[in-house]
Amino acid sequence: MKILGVYLENIRSFRKGVIVFPNEGITVIQGEVGTGKTSILMSIAYAFETPVGGSIGLTSAYATPQPRHLLRANENRGVVRVLVKQGNRLVLLERVIERVGDKYSNTSNTIYTYEIKLENDRAVVKNTGRIRLSSSDYMLKVRDVLGLVEKGGRHRPEFFTNIIYSPQFNLTSILELDPEKRREVVELALGLSRYTSFRTNLGKLIDYVSKEIDKRNAELERLENTLKGFNKQKLEEDARKLQEEREKATRELGEARDRLTVLEDAIKSLQDDIGRLEGEVKKKMGKIESLTDELRNLEDKRRELENKIKSLMQVEVLDEARISEILKEWDIKRRRIDEEIKQLKASLDDLAGREIQLTQDIASIQATVSSLKSSIRELEKEYGEKEEIVKQGKCPVCLQPILHDHGMRLLAEIRARIIEKEKEMEKYNLRLGELVKQREAVAAQKKSIENRLRDLERELEKMRREEELYIELRNIRQRMDEAKKRVDEVEKMRKEIDELNKRLEERRRKLAEIEVERKKVQELIDRLNRRIGEIDGELKRVNEQLKKIADLITQVESLKTELSRLIKAKELLEKLGEITEYVSSQLAQESFGFIRERFREILLKLAPDQPLNVELTRDYDIKFYFQTEKGVGEIRLPSGGQGSFVSLALRLAINLALRSMSFKFKDSTLLLDEPTTGLSREMVSRLKELLKILNERYKVHIIVVTHDEELLEAGSTRIRLAIRNNTTSVSYEGDFNKEYYELVSRILENPAIGQIS
Repeated sequence: MKILGVYLENIRSFRKGVIVFPNEGITVIQGEVGTGKTSILMSIAYAFETPVGGSIGLTSAYATPQPRHLLRANENRGVVRVLVKQGNRLVLLERVIERVGDKYSNTSNTIYTYEIKLENDRAVVKNTGRIRLSSSDYMLKVRDVLGLVEKGGRHRPEFFTNIIYSPQFNLTSILELDPEKRREVVELALGLSRYTSFRTNLGKLIDYVSKEIDKRNAELERLENTLKGFNKQKLEEDARKLQEEREKATRELGEARDRLTVLEDAIKSLQDDIGRLEGEVKKKMGKIESLTDELRNLEDKRRELENKIKSLMQVEVLDEARISEILKEWDIKRRRIDEEIKQLKASLDDLAGREIQLTQDIASIQATVSSLKSSIRELEKEYGEKEEIVKQGKCPVCLQPILHDHGMRLLAEIRARIIEKEKEMEKYNLRLGELVKQREAVAAQKKSIENRLRDLERELEKMRREEELYIELRNIRQRMDEAKKRVDEVEKMRKEIDELNKRLEERRRKLAEIEVERKKVQELIDRLNRRIGEIDGELKRVNEQLKKIADLITQVESLKTELSRLIKAKELLEKLGEITEYVSSQLAQESFGFIRERFREILLKLAPDQPLNVELTRDYDIKFYFQTEKGVGEIRLPSGGQGSFVSLALRLAINLALRSMSFKFKDSTLLLDEPTTGLSREMVSRLKELLKILNERYKVHIIVVTHDEELLEAGSTRIRLAIRNNTTSVSYEGDFNKEYYELVSRILENPAIGQIS
């Protein structure tokens, strides 16, 4: 969990700033009071941890800052981004702080992930994902991604603030913890607490298995007692007898059903035969009734037609001879009328042709008369125009002066032409009058012929209707004659009906006998079905008891198998508990030994000439002793300086243990905020050398915030902060890779960037 850089926007003294940390070595951040040194580490802590609840003071806020401690004065929105490297991937944490009135809150949480690959010997960073989360889900995700082992909820982040981050004014907080809490933090950080949890859960599991064994034993005893209450042999004998009785009843039932099928087939055959005979009787009765109705209807129709013809034709006798005579007379008369109609139609066609020709001639003469009228009007117009010209003494043709006589001759010629046209028009008008009279005579003649034709056609229609009546009467008489011939058939059909009724009576009697037998067979079938049902009920009861016995036996065997498995499982769990106890004890002992050894080494580096003996007990309690002439005495209240360098030594020792035991924190960043507080100048100098040893020997990536110029020299890279124009400015000293700086800066300033090389 190596921290590569921080982006701060409206955070305390920063308006907008990017701080990039080298990928290795010691980075020292130095500046005067108020330049924002601690703000950088507080922002990192805020990105990693959920702020504790309640109102806390500024001193505690250095370890667990809240939004109100970070947002710049008079600003309503601030952004914190922290870029972390883990293996071959980068993780960027972004948190947004907003203020509404006097309320501060965290309003947005985003985690970006990037993958680092080598392409053509160049490192390429690709954005692989982005996820927005609520505050609670964000912290769970951060802990999962970065491996931060903290208790859930809004608790003080003991792991982070005691092992990864040493906050200002909180250096000795690790000594203020009671020994049990300190041991809990160490074991949680080093992963030893999982063995304790495992042993606790294992104990619960053993208790659970023991209870299950007791339950199984009680259940087994109950089942075995239940089995003793059953007589399996007697139940099996009862089942055998019932099965034999059922088979016998089933055979009898099959025979009865076969007999019932035969009887039902016979009943169906008789019913079909009865239905067929009844159908024949009904059919013959229908024929008799139909023939009788036909004769009655024909007689009624005959009388009606005869009365109608006598009334219409004024005849008394309507025998066949008289009808034939009348029809013959009508035939002669019809031929005569047809011939007259033919002649009249021929005359009518001739008159129609004549009328058309006259109409055409009239139209032609009318057109000629109209043309002559038009010519006369034009000549009269011409005469009038030329007469005016002649009165002026001019020629009406060339308009030259002429003699009066010559002009009058020209006008006389025009008048002569007009008179000639008028005579010709009068002749045509006379001819037109003659033709109109001829057409009127032809029209009158046509109308007379058409009236005669209508009279003849009405007479023919009357004859046709009367002839139809005679023909219909003749047909009815013929049908009556034919029907009377079939009267003998009726008597024959009546005898056939009597014979059919006798056969019907015989079949109905036989059907009644079979129905009685079928009823008896059906009653037998019902009795057998009831008995089989009773047997099945008894068999079901017996079989259920036998099945219950079998199930009980199966349950007993299953319980015995489960008991054996549970007993073996309990023995295995107890053995596993012993192994876990041994392993956890050894790991705890080795971890404690490692921490105590590093603790002593660091103490010797920081204070080799101190007349003070400090012991770290097995329970992670710190004991201070002093040496006098009278012997060794315990210090109950060590000085502030003593507490500072001892707590710093303990923090560094646990941090080294974490790096050696956790893969995720092997290359993690160590954050130290003003670690020289309470230390003498000699200790500051030794701390500087100690940090170099930690970096060179253990490859610890260290970020130190200090105002101490001497400690500044420990940094392979130095970041200086200064206030300019009421905001913090950042400058770098040391061997700083420009491409690396640009890469980290670009990601911090634009997290959504797709790819950087």
